[in-house]
Amino acid sequence: MTRQDFLQELRTRLRRLPQEEADNAVSYYEEYLNDAGVENEAQALLSLGPPALVASKIIGEFAVVSAEVVPERTKKRGPHVLLVVLLAVFASPVAIPLGVAAFIIVISIGIVFISFLASAAAITIAGGATILLSIWVFTADFATGVLYLGMGLFTLALGIAATTGMVKISRFTFNKITSWLGGILIRRGAK
Repeated sequence: MTRQDFLQELRTRLRRLPQEEADNAVSYYEEYLNDAGVENEAQALLSLGPPALVASKIIGEFAVVSAEVVPERTKKRGPHVLLVVLLAVFASPVAIPLGVAAFIIVISIGIVFISFLASAAAITIAGGATILLSIWVFTADFATGVLYLGMGLFTLALGIAATTGMVKISRFTFNKITSWLGGILIRRGAK
């Protein structure tokens, strides 16, 4: 494999990363090969390994940094980063079984979180409906209306707290999954 082949394949495999990240990575390896010199270029290419593993390592490092270092960045791009990591796992020829398992785990966790979030939203809606019902019940019996109003307020507060908690737990969990998958890619790239 020639220097140009290596750099071209690396750039192709990094196309899912933000342009600046991909450019920085390719520039780093161009500089590395320049430092090795023409006489040692073949040995340097051999020591780097295949571009697929180098790209997996770069994408994994990007995922770890994105998931842990810059919280504002992950709020905006958390699902995108997770998608990049999953695609990187699938792109690595030695990691297809790992990629399938990781994909199934991520989808399963996503379904569980969506279910919990839907339940929390239903509790919130039930609390609001109970508050509205209490207004109608006040006309029939004041004491029962107060009871319904209290139950409605409690249920509404419980639903809002559960919804807020689920959103925060979801973000945290998906950042950790992204970091975990990125770590796997880094370790695979190091082998």
